[in-house]
Amino acid sequence: YARAHGVRFLADVQDAWPETFYRLLPRGLRWTGRALLAPLHREARRIYRGADAVTGVCDGYAELVRGYGAKSYRRFYLGIAGAAPCDHAAASRPPTAGLTLAYIGNLGRGYELATVVAAVKGMADVRLEIAGAHPPMTDGPVTYHGLLGEAELRALLARCHAGVIPMRADSFVGLPNKLADYAAAGLPVLSSLEGECARLLAKTEAGVGYRPGNVESLRAAIGELRTRRFHPDRLLAELAAERIYPEYVRVALADSPGTFKKDRS
Repeated sequence: YARAHGVRFLADVQDAWPETFYRLLPRGLRWTGRALLAPLHREARRIYRGADAVTGVCDGYAELVRGYGAKSYRRFYLGIAGAAPCDHAAASRPPTAGLTLAYIGNLGRGYELATVVAAVKGMADVRLEIAGAHPPMTDGPVTYHGLLGEAELRALLARCHAGVIPMRADSFVGLPNKLADYAAAGLPVLSSLEGECARLLAKTEAGVGYRPGNVESLRAAIGELRTRRFHPDRLLAELAAERIYPEYVRVALADSPGTFKKDRS
């Protein structure tokens, strides 16, 4: 289509594809993923090599697309537009009691919500509020709200003290959308993601990490909410679409194929 109409062809990487499908295979068979998904790998190679420019949501995908033969790569974080952090208790001073955690989004296999539920149920003064495709119900300190509209979701986040990102270690996710959602609500982040996500949270002092699937590690991270001051506003500044989008447009319209490059600014 791009060749026929004389337009530029861009590829933007939000998830490692098709590598993310490896986690659907039994652990003992994941080494066969490249062979089983060979047609998708060929398609990925065709796309990345044929693109005038390849962009992605994290630095970690640079090596991935370079392995497929991409001509160039630029990182642009997933941004959030028109957001200002709330004047939230969690962002200004640690609460001494009555912590409420939020989880919003997908309830699929890539997330270890069972770890979060188990951690919360073992702590006397911690609650978990979940928004996602699950029938509304309350189970002790855990409340499932089902799918919420924008106003309801904002109201939910406004009464919470932190947001949770309970990703599995094999998720192939670099930086999830939830980072921006939580930062825009003025919430520090509890995240099991290592690598780039952990480094960004440490750089901005916007959250704390815990070991995937480890209940005690998560409880220790929850405990840090009471003793540390976090700065979700700094994370929001990194993810502001008003800053990210103009540069993305410049790359989309003007960058020419050439030297492979990686933006770490």
